[in-house]
Amino acid sequence: MIYKIRFTLALLACLSAPAATAQILFAESFNVILDSTRKVKGSITPEVKIQTQKELLVELKNQADITMRLGRNNLTLANKVEFSKFGDDVFLSGGYVYAKFKENFDKRLAVEYFGQLHWAEARGMDRKFAAGAALRIKFIKKTKTGFFFGTGPFYEYEKWNYRAVLNENLPLDVTPITNRLIKSSTYVSYKHWVGERIFLDLSLYHQAEYSKLFTTPRLGSSVRISYQLTSHLQLVGIYQAMYDFTPVVPIDNWYHNANVTLAISF
Repeated sequence: MIYKIRFTLALLACLSAPAATAQILFAESFNVILDSTRKVKGSITPEVKIQTQKELLVELKNQADITMRLGRNNLTLANKVEFSKFGDDVFLSGGYVYAKFKENFDKRLAVEYFGQLHWAEARGMDRKFAAGAALRIKFIKKTKTGFFFGTGPFYEYEKWNYRAVLNENLPLDVTPITNRLIKSSTYVSYKHWVGERIFLDLSLYHQAEYSKLFTTPRLGSSVRISYQLTSHLQLVGIYQAMYDFTPVVPIDNWYHNANVTLAISF
């Protein structure tokens, strides 16, 4: 009973507080073509920061994604790179490479396949590989509104280190931990244009082993609000958060990420 209460509270928290980019990759925040007349949709968000201090500080960030129609199918490709270097020391690196293929996307029921390579040093996730399939249900798909549900199995390989663990929580054995699991992945996604310039993109995620669906899942949510400044320039605000009931290493269950940026859209 106590696990069900904890699960409900965490799910409600995710509904009210948007989400993060650690173990869960919030793929529904990538561009989805709603307008049937469009063939390609995408965005690029570059950021470069260089400062001359005692040592040279270099920060590079880039996120890009593109969705293309291939006949009756859709292909989405995305990547993100975060890199910080101070002198000779690299002290933060993260990112992902992601691909998703959707069959017969205009039908109410569609099968989708995905693969990803993912790493997040700030969280202690040295690397992650995941691949799987899902049944995607289209409840609403109009020019300005979309509401989708997807669920299916996936394989997950993760290698964790103790870089993000507080010193007082470090165990005696700090050998990296590797997991190889078959899991369930479920998401709900809502997208809507408010007028001609404001785009809302909301999504919820649930991932867990099949034997632990409601006891120790990973929950996530993502809220993205975009304001179309020009035909190819957006002001974007994103707040993402994730709750892991049983982190692989002793780190905080909650993980949050928020940013405001300019994105080049096409």
